Amino acid sequence: MRRFRRVVPFMVVAAALPLLASCSRAPAMSSVRLVAHDYGYAVQGTPTAGTVLLTLVNEGKELHHSQLLHLTGGRTLADLAQADLAQGPPAWARGLGGPNATEPGDSNVAYVDLDAGEYAVICFIPAADGQPHLAKGMVAGFTVAAAGAEARATAPAPDVTIRLKDFSFEMPDTLAAGRHTLLVVNDGPQPHELVLFRLEDGRTGDDFMAWVQGGLKGPPPATGEGGTVGLESGTSNTIVRDLKPGRYVLLCFVPNSAGQGEPHVMLGMQREIVVSAS
Repeated sequence: MRRFRRVVPFMVVAAALPLLASCSRAPAMSSVRLVAHDYGYAVQGTPTAGTVLLTLVNEGKELHHSQLLHLTGGRTLADLAQADLAQGPPAWARGLGGPNATEPGDSNVAYVDLDAGEYAVICFIPAADGQPHLAKGMVAGFTVAAAGAEARATAPAPDVTIRLKDFSFEMPDTLAAGRHTLLVVNDGPQPHELVLFRLEDGRTGDDFMAWVQGGLKGPPPATGEGGTVGLESGTSNTIVRDLKPGRYVLLCFVPNSAGQGEPHVMLGMQREIVVSAS
């Protein structure tokens, strides 16, 4: 009888081990990997609704980004191809961000909350001939499936929040060098983006603006460090980036929907910050 009493607790514990292991397992993160080239994307992954990790890997020779659009009302990539995107996406294509300003050989990520449905990614960055990359075929699509009952991972907690306004960036003037998790929130009525560039040593924000006002001709006096592409009002992305010491500029090139279509950077939506080594 004593031997039986010893066996029963062991059997109960052994039966519970698989359940305990499943309970301690971290929830899966739904993801999409976008491999960019000149000029197109290879889309990898089958995401489900909820928080989705978008990774942009630039295997091209030019700077690229990935504007994420939710195609609503039953619209498709074919409808997007017929739309005039000169002043931004149509109302039925909701801008939900996506990794920005990714240099050749580099990558950037963005955590985005997505509903089930059809999505597109496009690149608005101009080529050397002035034509946006999307005009050269840099457009792709993917489907987000409905979520099941399983637990889903969420975006990492931010250590810095950046708020986009009409027309400014609200954030600290100085950050410490190293890895940062940045929550980027659009608090403005208009769509906005965050383009992050690290200035070359000895260059200033005025040098960068001179390049912008000169029509973005030639290489910029800075390197792309990510950010988020166009976010509709009230939406957000969480981005993660290792920042080296130096001076950085933040800009928004989204066209002014309340004016003549001039980019927001021309309306003062620019800012210089310092990333300090100490």
